[in-house]
Amino acid sequence: MSKNLRETAVQDIIAERESQPTFDDSENTQGTWVSYICAYASVWALPYFAKKQYTFRQSMVKAAALCLAAIEWFDDCDGAACQLDANQAQKVSDSVPNRD
Repeated sequence: MSKNLRETAVQDIIAERESQPTFDDSENTQGTWVSYICAYASVWALPYFAKKQYTFRQSMVKAAALCLAAIEWFDDCDGAACQLDANQAQKVSDSVPNRD
């Protein structure tokens, strides 16, 4: 891989991250972050289930930007405050709007 390809990819990921709207992520868990990331990583392959179709590259950039958001969340988190029990996690999961 050329350095230019990597630099372009990283720039695109950062641009995507900066363009994402701000959400209250205080009730997220590691599990909810993983579910968001997996959804975007696979949406290109599931055109019949997605509200918006993305190319493989677009999906990977979006997933990588969400990985960055999850890392930021984790690094800013206060240990136990990042954890929810299973009932709380399900409530959050059920109430999360599509983030397209």
